[in-house]
Amino acid sequence: MKKTLFFLVGMLANISQVFSQVSLGVADNTNSPLPIDAYYTYSYSQTIYLADEINTSGSIDSICFRTLSGTNLFSSNDWLVLVGYTPLSEFGFEWINAALLDTVFDGQISITNDTVYIPFDNAFFYDGNQNLVIAVLEKTLGYNGSLDRFYCTNTPNSRSRGFATDLGPIDPYTITDGNNINAFSDITFFGISQSCPQPSNLVVDSINSNFVAFSWNGNNFDFEVDLGEDGLPLGQGNVFSTQLDSVSVDTLLSATNYRIYVREICGVGDTSAWTGPLSFTTACGIYMPDYLQEFTDFPLLCWEMNKGQISDSTAFESVSNLWVETGFANSGGYLGTGAIKTNLYSNTKEWLISPTIDLGNSSTDFQLSFDAALTQYNISNSGTFDADDSVFVVISTDNGITWSQNDILYQWHEGVSLSNSGEEIVIDLSDYTGLVKLAFYVFSSTTASDLDFFIDNFLISSKPPCPQPTLLSVSNIEQTSGTISWTGADSLYFVEYGVVGFTQDTANIVNVINDTLIVTDLSPNTDYEFYVSSFCDDGDTSLWSGPIAFTTLCENFIAPTQLQTFDVIAPDCWVEAKGLISDSTNLSFHDAIWTSDFFGNNALNSMSAKVNLFGSNIKEWLISPSIDLGNNGQNFQLEFDIIGTAYSGVGPAEIGVDDTVRVLISTDNGITWSKQNSLDVWTSTTGIPNTSTHQVYDLSSYSSLVKFAFYAESTQSGNDFNFYIDNFKVKKCTQHLVLTDTVCNSYTSPISGNVYTQTGVYTDTISNTMCDSIYTINLTVNSTSLTSVNVLECDTFISANGNIYTQTGTYIDTIQDMFNCDSIVETNLSIMYVDLMLGQTQNIFLSSNETDPAATYQWLNCSDLSPISGATSRQYTATALNDYACQITIGNCTKTTECITVSSLDTGQVSISQFSKSDIKVYPNPNNGQFTLELSDKPQSQLNLTISNALGQIVHQQQLISITNSIDLANVNKGIYIMDLSSPTQSLKTRIVIE
Repeated sequence: MKKTLFFLVGMLANISQVFSQVSLGVADNTNSPLPIDAYYTYSYSQTIYLADEINTSGSIDSICFRTLSGTNLFSSNDWLVLVGYTPLSEFGFEWINAALLDTVFDGQISITNDTVYIPFDNAFFYDGNQNLVIAVLEKTLGYNGSLDRFYCTNTPNSRSRGFATDLGPIDPYTITDGNNINAFSDITFFGISQSCPQPSNLVVDSINSNFVAFSWNGNNFDFEVDLGEDGLPLGQGNVFSTQLDSVSVDTLLSATNYRIYVREICGVGDTSAWTGPLSFTTACGIYMPDYLQEFTDFPLLCWEMNKGQISDSTAFESVSNLWVETGFANSGGYLGTGAIKTNLYSNTKEWLISPTIDLGNSSTDFQLSFDAALTQYNISNSGTFDADDSVFVVISTDNGITWSQNDILYQWHEGVSLSNSGEEIVIDLSDYTGLVKLAFYVFSSTTASDLDFFIDNFLISSKPPCPQPTLLSVSNIEQTSGTISWTGADSLYFVEYGVVGFTQDTANIVNVINDTLIVTDLSPNTDYEFYVSSFCDDGDTSLWSGPIAFTTLCENFIAPTQLQTFDVIAPDCWVEAKGLISDSTNLSFHDAIWTSDFFGNNALNSMSAKVNLFGSNIKEWLISPSIDLGNNGQNFQLEFDIIGTAYSGVGPAEIGVDDTVRVLISTDNGITWSKQNSLDVWTSTTGIPNTSTHQVYDLSSYSSLVKFAFYAESTQSGNDFNFYIDNFKVKKCTQHLVLTDTVCNSYTSPISGNVYTQTGVYTDTISNTMCDSIYTINLTVNSTSLTSVNVLECDTFISANGNIYTQTGTYIDTIQDMFNCDSIVETNLSIMYVDLMLGQTQNIFLSSNETDPAATYQWLNCSDLSPISGATSRQYTATALNDYACQITIGNCTKTTECITVSSLDTGQVSISQFSKSDIKVYPNPNNGQFTLELSDKPQSQLNLTISNALGQIVHQQQLISITNSIDLANVNKGIYIMDLSSPTQSLKTRIVIE
């Protein structure tokens, strides 16, 4: 049934006197969500109480739980309580079946005197042999605060299981979700009492590095105590008896975790259950050399981590949580690998402080040694301290009460290198005595760099008879030299140096009579390391100090340079940096956000250098090595490819008004950078090409050593785009010339002499001491064409280029087009000859000499060349005085004879007849204007020759008197001419061809 409970404060104040009771728990845990989690709307828990803890039997009629002072359960006060037996002593991954438990309470609870008292509806009989499980379900719609908690006791195993949610009510009979908890709720069972009650209120009263005093409340004066290191099973610690209810022990180890159990002895064989464990940790003691901290256990016992800026009297602001265990120099993983690090990046002021160290009374000299390393954030690449970065080793001579910048033993800052693989640092402590603490102080004020600083193998030990050199450093590093220095008290030292990773006793060993060595036999752009050992006055030698690593400078690149394709960022001798450009730019050199990526965000392209512009603190540099442009007038030029895209994909870059990308030149070899030395600038006004663009810049006005840089800047969050660079090169200046030509068959380059036979774009280069000339030839190559035609022609064929053919055969004509390409025409010619001679007898009887059976005939009136109806045979009889001609057709060939005159219809008169073909020969025909006209007989009467052109114009006349006559028409044009022979009795008209 549901009920609401109200109790009198006075009744609860005396509850221990009114009821029999058994109380369990030592209240060393206030963070477990037991028996409910009031910070959630609904919660459910089950807790196992062991039979040997309860140590009695009887009817349990109520229970109570103790709350932290100030706890409020106003929105978490509707409880269901279940009780039952279980064979389990700890939870696995399942709940105990709630159906096997008895419901003993279902109603509202309240808090009185920091106690929640729950009377059972029906008493639960406990047999004293089995373990007991108490289940509590909170089902109010609402929740309280995260600090509304109950007192609990820690256990080494999972004595409880819990679940809390805001999503909806919990069904204890079907629940599957949950988490195991290594604790139980402190509880008091009412209605039962132990024959030998447990001690209660077990507390630690005082503690220091080797001493503890603790006490409890008991009913008798005989007790048994088990005091041991935390983790020891009950009965395996220091077990002893006492008749007091308080104990003090002064033989403990410092900085050690312990646990206490106490039980009451009521008689022979009659003891209570153990109360405990109560855990505590002894304070840190004073450590004597040799003291070694290898940072293999974390958190570190007796080491402090604080925040605060160093000053004459440093005041710590808070506890630091930026020192973490890791693999030394970011190698070997992050946990349990024996090193500690912190991160230098914006507002860093972290302290790592040692425990107290007793350096004695000056009878023994001591030294501090440790391994240190510096890398880029979360990777093992080398890092460089910026102007705002510092790391100090500090000593406190009053055992950590005060820390001052006047007590700095060693420091790193801008210009001081620290190896990314680690260096051993040795610091002489012979000037210090008594109780001291040592600290590492790491400071960074801006976000310019992102670095990790590492410490390992912290050792305070006696200073050896022949002390190692300390404060090893390298300065004045050049391409082939560097200055090695150290601090020591001797007059002779051994220095060994070589390429990083060399095996000692195999490299260069040099004897040095002071504390400095200038090394001059180094190679450019090479990683070196060195060790130093002292040769003491007594003939002894110290251990080697080192290695200290350094890298020689790059050689100057001599223009023209090799092509740089940015397959990695940054390539050899290129560097990245951060810093806002100004007239005197101050850069911090370390990896920026330039990366290597596919050019233009397109995986089909080669790799390139890319920077992403997004955010309010983009000031990223990618700087070239030193490039020697030689003396004035060398006429070099800078070339590279660029493209801008969106952050993802290949879309165009959308540049904000705050975004700028520059390419710059430093005329003093990278010492200073200025906007005035920008070779080009891309902004929201100019835009960035969204297709690959080849950039060329004239360097003829520059000389000697220079550096180039690509600078990307964004001062506001907003637009998000990528800028890419590829194919960087400094080369001789280039004149780009374009030739365009169209040729036939082949083209011989006037630049290189190369012969090209295909249409295309070709490049030829002429190199000289000044500028290279690059010719781009846009070439169109036309080929010779061949055309074959079949032609049937009558008597004569005139070809496309004017050639006249009168014989059947195959003829080749070549015609040149506008590009001087030959167009070859092959003519397969068939000549059909038509006899155009006409015969005339008795004046009116006309006939054609053509006798081909396939021929057809049509006689014409010459006056208008109209056909004479019905006159279609080879012969025709004139019926009127007129001029007549015959149109003869054989196949596709149609020819018309010359006109013949019928001047009389009298058949008895003598008429003019036609010469036959056998009477006259003309050769050659065709001819060039000079030909022979040969008669069969010598003319008997006057024989006249007239030659006319196609327009009827006479071009030649003469009288023939010989059989063979040479005719010269050399001055007439080519063409077809009519030759007319006439005598008083005969005539002939025929054609000649002049070619």
